[in-house]
Amino acid sequence: MTIQLSDINWPVFSLVLAFLLIFGSLYAWLTNFLAHRGISDHTVWMVIFGSLVTIIGAGFLIGLLNTLLVFACFSASGLPMVIEFVARTENKKRADRQAAIDATKGML
Repeated sequence: MTIQLSDINWPVFSLVLAFLLIFGSLYAWLTNFLAHRGISDHTVWMVIFGSLVTIIGAGFLIGLLNTLLVFACFSASGLPMVIEFVARTENKKRADRQAAIDATKGML
């Protein structure tokens, strides 16, 4: 099934794009704000939330079934990255804790 330009609801399309542009700008500001405050190791959650908002926005244009299909595709490709991110950050925290313990023992 192909979509013709005449099939697009241009007012809704324009509103969705405007909302997503505003959201993206505010979200970029928030990301910068958090980075300057030293809040890190949350990149994967920021990406997931941003993608979810975009998928929901697209849902107003492509319908519920297509939105669910796109969500399933994002979930399938993103899940391994989430697992890797969580494992890597937990391993880093564990190594940092051990290094702190070792440094403390060395001072005693």
